[in-house]
Amino acid sequence: MPALPDVVVMIGMPGVGKTRVGSALAQRLGWRFVDTDDVVAAATGRAVAEIIASDGIDSFRSAERTAVAALRSLDGDAVVAVGGGAVLDFDNRAAIAGLGRVVWLRARRATLLTHIAGDDVERPLLSGDADAAIDRLLDERSELYAALATTVVDVDDRLPDDAANEVALALRASP
Repeated sequence: MPALPDVVVMIGMPGVGKTRVGSALAQRLGWRFVDTDDVVAAATGRAVAEIIASDGIDSFRSAERTAVAALRSLDGDAVVAVGGGAVLDFDNRAAIAGLGRVVWLRARRATLLTHIAGDDVERPLLSGDADAAIDRLLDERSELYAALATTVVDVDDRLPDDAANEVALALRASP
């Protein structure tokens, strides 16, 4: 059985469950969990939604780029969830690819809309017409997720713990 990588990075659309699945996976493996949105919030003293509302998306993307670059200094086993749009930046993609295994948590549009409607996370990029925003983001990002992923796990009709178990099995099954 192949050894697990030192770092597993979760990528995917907003609402797919990167934080929930990543946290469940980290707990299952006994590893620490890092969410780049939390890193940005800790570094700036403000929530992501607040940064975007007051300073704009470019300001947030800059802080996110710094947070992703800082992941290179991770010491030891970790599961990392990166923001859904982190893959839009070339430097972020290079940093993510260099960390370890990259897991694309993939979901159908309907699943994403259900998750977003059922959570309490403020998502500025999805405010207004969430249907249209999801379509636009899927068009913009899906190819980037596919190109970066070393493993793909579909999360449709799965609880976070079940998806985390599938990720763990997939990581053990492939080199």
